[in-house]
Amino acid sequence: PAPIYGTAKAVDGDSLAIGSTRVRLFGIDAPEFDQSCTRSSGRWACGQAAFDFLSRMVDGRQIRCDVVGSDQYGRAL
Repeated sequence: PAPIYGTAKAVDGDSLAIGSTRVRLFGIDAPEFDQSCTRSSGRWACGQAAFDFLSRMVDGRQIRCDVVGSDQYGRAL
């Protein structure tokens, strides 16, 4: 498949949107947006943290995604 180019916006910790195209990052399995996790210091919003991290990396930036397939929801991988 052809690469996808455009301005990115994080959707959650392991997927993003480029225009109207949804892309799931291949080989990444981040916590769901509303998921919390536990560590020695207690519970924390790990899903929000994953989203925030990806947002800082991609939001508003021009990116290129090389597509390797699609997932069960029709998102490009």
